[in-house]
Amino acid sequence: MHPITEYFLPEYLQYWTEVGLGKFVRVFWFFVLFELTRYILAEYWLIIKYKLTNKKRKR
Repeated sequence: MHPITEYFLPEYLQYWTEVGLGKFVRVFWFFVLFELTRYILAEYWLIIKYKLTNKKRKR
């Protein structure tokens, strides 16, 4: 096993088991609420834009 994996993987797993869901939500609520919403809206915007421009190309 790679030396980095031997050190960082157990540390990473231990961190997430100690953090728990409550602290995770407290730390990342901004990203979940705003960034996820922004990405979803951006996806819909790109889909709508593609469908509108795709119709023009077919004509």
